[in-house]
Order: sequence, then structure tokens, then C-alpha cells
Amino acid sequence: MSLLIGDYAKRSVQVDSTEYSLFFKPEHNYFEDYMNQVGDTLAAVLRDARNDYERKINLTYPFKRFTVVEVPVHFISYPRVWTSTTQALPPEQAWIPELGVVLPAADFKRMKNRFSERSEQRNQTYTDEEIQASMLRRFVGNTFLGENQFPSFNPRNLANIEYKFPLFPQYYSHVIHFSSRRWPIFNAALEGYFYNRAEEPENRRARWFETGLSDEEKVNRALSENSLAGILKTEEDRGLQANVVRMKGDFLFKTIGLAIGRNNLDVFWARYISENRFRNIPMKHFTQLLNDNFNIDMHTFLDVWYESKNLPGFQTRNVSMYQVKDSERIRYQVLFDIFNPETVDGLFEVSFSYGGGGRFRMDTGRQQQLEPPRVYKLAAGEQKRIGIVLNEEPRTMSVNSLVARNIPIVTSELFSKSELRPKAKPFDGAYLLEKAEAFDPGSEYIIDNSDTAFEVFNPPFSSWLKRIIYSGKESEEETFGRFSFWQPPGRWTLIKDASYFGRYVHSAYFISSGKGERKVRWNLDVKEAGMYDVYAYVFRMRRKRFRRSRFERIISDQHFKVFHDDGVDRVTVDMGNEEPGWYYMGSWYFSPGTGAVELSDESSGRVVIADAIRLVKM
Repeated sequence: MSLLIGDYAKRSVQVDSTEYSLFFKPEHNYFEDYMNQVGDTLAAVLRDARNDYERKINLTYPFKRFTVVEVPVHFISYPRVWTSTTQALPPEQAWIPELGVVLPAADFKRMKNRFSERSEQRNQTYTDEEIQASMLRRFVGNTFLGENQFPSFNPRNLANIEYKFPLFPQYYSHVIHFSSRRWPIFNAALEGYFYNRAEEPENRRARWFETGLSDEEKVNRALSENSLAGILKTEEDRGLQANVVRMKGDFLFKTIGLAIGRNNLDVFWARYISENRFRNIPMKHFTQLLNDNFNIDMHTFLDVWYESKNLPGFQTRNVSMYQVKDSERIRYQVLFDIFNPETVDGLFEVSFSYGGGGRFRMDTGRQQQLEPPRVYKLAAGEQKRIGIVLNEEPRTMSVNSLVARNIPIVTSELFSKSELRPKAKPFDGAYLLEKAEAFDPGSEYIIDNSDTAFEVFNPPFSSWLKRIIYSGKESEEETFGRFSFWQPPGRWTLIKDASYFGRYVHSAYFISSGKGERKVRWNLDVKEAGMYDVYAYVFRMRRKRFRRSRFERIISDQHFKVFHDDGVDRVTVDMGNEEPGWYYMGSWYFSPGTGAVELSDESSGRVVIADAIRLVKM
């Protein structure tokens, strides 16, 4: 039980069957100056926000009140491992810090100034009521509904505490609980599934500037070595364990949704939770109910989910997008092939982003409904062709591999302007391809930067301080850095991006250009003597982010040495101008156990990138 006592002022409004209240210190009423015209639209804003949220999670609010209470700023509510609720989110309430000092969406002065600036730039006029209603929507969405409208590359939250107060626990965590000795984590997994639905999908295009592994990628690294049950028994970081449970729960119920139909699953959950509010449910009753309604052997299903150690892996190829005629309409056809060479089934999601909009666009009406990702299943060893027909021309396609071996977990394809194919017919669906070719057929020999045959030669630190700081770190497992062309590192640094070559892990090394003293080497330990064609991989970095001349200044000539039986040859590849894919450098004779390709940091561009080398026997 929680008790708050103070000299509070109260503002409240009745919307349909729920009373919404705000308790605050009388002298902390700064917000009233920015919300003095919103009265007539307040009820509509709250109603629309709640309706949109409940459509996403397919649950209804179970209480007759919701109260926001101001508490001292030093009150900290730390995240809990097995549930999304915290001390600041008791039933029917949310305790927010005084004056909203750590809430980005509570800075109404800054928000109003931004709206005014944008309106002048676009020669648009809005009334005070429209501006205030838009600010209110952003405050409610960002603070309570999981919408991320204030992203930042440099978050001020140095304590790594997320100052958000999601409504979700009011719909699930305080309403129902499933108990099980056999699968003790089931309730947390189910909560994770619903919580993911509640959170607005982040713009998950592949990030050029992302540092290190994301939380999802750390989860997949852990799951590639251990089962869910095994991870929970170890002394792993509690935050990692919570993320493992959340992702595995999301995967579990998406798998069930594909098996029985997502709409059927949504209807079942809505009815079941509504009929069993404020109850503790024994798992044996619940699993029997699922078996009776959908003919699902949940015991076997959950045992595999809980104990399995294997992960799928996805390889995507042949991505294309073009216009097709569908009756009298022009629509947009997306096609790609995807392969899962592993021994276990997997799921992946496909989503699209479109042009238009902006971070500070005026929001004067109800929020646009986002298209949910499309979920597909790919069984072990299968290769499918996926066709998707869209009404609007997409800017990017993102493939989220969910629980799999892939790094990055999300890969993106940036599309060029589409062209009409008059004879093409629209295809929306998926079909199996007869032959699933291996990533590297037998006649090829590929050495990637993640292979043991690849060596990095970083010189010792010149600064005694850096030698002390980094002492012993050379032997540790290398982590991913951030690609920074404006301030590139002076040492070879591992980075990840879907643009680079990789079977599952798409990575490369990069360094600031220099005088040729810092090098990497691919050792070519061929199995058979003979002549080989040698190729260097040209990454397809998203050049559309830059004018061509600027991109060429960033990534330009790269200088290779090829060591072969007859000596050493130098090859220069202009990475800023060559087409993405395998660049032919020449043909040479190699004997078993000999040969190498070396790349130095010499370049007229700002950075040098080392990725993969390919040999094809002639």
C-alpha cells in the first residue's frame, strides 16, 4: 500500500466512465499558462489517446479512475526485473516528478517555441487551441503511452533511468497473474508480449551511428549459447535476463498468433482477461483451455520454448521494388528472397517507412495509425520468395530477425525511385524456392573480418595514459564501436551494419586514413593449389545520405597488397565510386597454406574500411 500526503491542488475531468485527475503543489501550476485554451478539447484528446492505445493492445481499462500525482524530484522508482510496473505505478495512479523536470514532453515552453518556428518556416497558421491540443497529445503519448517523439543521440539521462510512466501495468500487471512451477517465467513472458504491443514501434532502420550491441542483440548472443531456462539459472545481469524473458515471450505469442491467426488470438485474450480480472490463474487451467479452443499442445510448445538452445539465422537476397498495374491502379511491388540454413524454425518481421512527416510536425488531429509489421515463419532449411504489394511507394524496408543469430538484428534496404514494369503482375504472399543455395558455394573461399584467418595489427598506444586505461583490454572480446566519419578512430575498430558482408553477423573494421602504417590481413589458406580470382567486398553504405562528392571525400581509394606465389602486387580500389558487391582485383596462383591480402590505412578519403575477401578457383 502507498500513501501520499501533501498540500495538493486538484484538477479533474470526467471522460465517459473514467475520472482523470491531476494532483500538484499549488505553486507548481506552470503548465496552466500553456494549456489555458485546451478546455473544450481536453476530453476528446484523452478519449482518442486512450482508444488508440487500447486498439494496439486489444485490452480495456479496468478502473474508474486514473490519477497523476506530483512527487518530490528525488523520488526514484527503479525498474523491476520480472514486471513492467514500479513503485511509481500503483493501481489507478502514476507518480511523476515535480514540475516534470525529467520529462522531455513536459517542457511546454520549448515545445511551443518549436511549433511557432516551424509554422513560420512553412507559412502555416494555427490557433492557440490547436497548438495546445497538440502539445497535450505529445505529453500524454510520450509520458504514458510509450510513444518516442523526442529521440536524441545524446541522452541526458546519465543514470540510465527511464523516466516514463507507461499505462500498461494498469491493463495487465495489476489485473491478472498466471502461476506455474513448471514454467515460472510464463507470466512475465506474457506481460512482455503485451508490453511490446503497447510500445510504439521504434524507427528501426539499420543505424549507421549505433554504438555496441543493442539490448536485443545481447539477448540473441546469450540465447545462442544457452536456453531460456539456463540463462535464468545463471548469475547473469538481471537487466539481460529481463530482456531475454521479454523477447522470448514476444516470440512465443507471435508464433501462436501465426498458428491460430492473430485476430483469433486477440479475441481470445481480450475475452479471457476481461472475464478473469483480479485473479491468479493456475497454468494447468489455462493450457487446457488453449488446447480445447485451438488444438494446441501447450505443454510441448512451452517445453521447447523454455529449454531449446538453438537459434535460426536469416540471409536476405535479391531485394527489388518496382511499380505494377493492379486493375487501373499503380501499386508498388516489393520482392525478396530469404533463407534459414539453421536446424530450427524462425520468425521475422517486415516493415516499411515512407517519405513525409517530420519530428516536429503539427499534430492537430488523431494520430495516424501505423501499419503493423508483417510476420512470417521460415522453417529450418527453407528459402522463400516474399512478395508484398503496397499502396504507397516505400522509402525503406526493414527486416527484423527477432530471436535469431543475426547482427544487426534489423537490416534495412533503402529504395531508389521505382519504375513501372508494364508486364509484371502483383504478387502478395510467399512461396518456397526449390533450391536453397549455400551462402558460399564450394568453388568459393570467403574470408570475412570475423574469421580467424583475419588479423588486425593495431600499433601500441603512444600515450602512457591510454596504455594504463586500456591495459588488458586487448585480450577481451571485442565490442562494436560507432561509425564516425567526422571523428574516426586512430585504431582499427569493429563496427556493424547491414551494408557489410556477413553470413549472420554483418560487420567490418574501420580506421582514420593515415600513412599506411596500420594494417589488416586476410590469410588465404587455400586447400588446393591453382589460379584464383580475388575479389574485395565493396559495402553498400547508404550513400543517399550524402551528396556524391561528399561521400567520395569520406570513403575513397583503398590500397591492397596481394601476396601470392610469384610475389606481391598492389591494387587500389575506389570504394567511393565502385558498385556495391564483389570487386574483381585480379587473378593469381596460390599454393596451400600460402597467400594473403593486406590493407593499410593509406587513403585520400577520411576513413578506410576492411570487410571481406573472396577467392574463386579458376
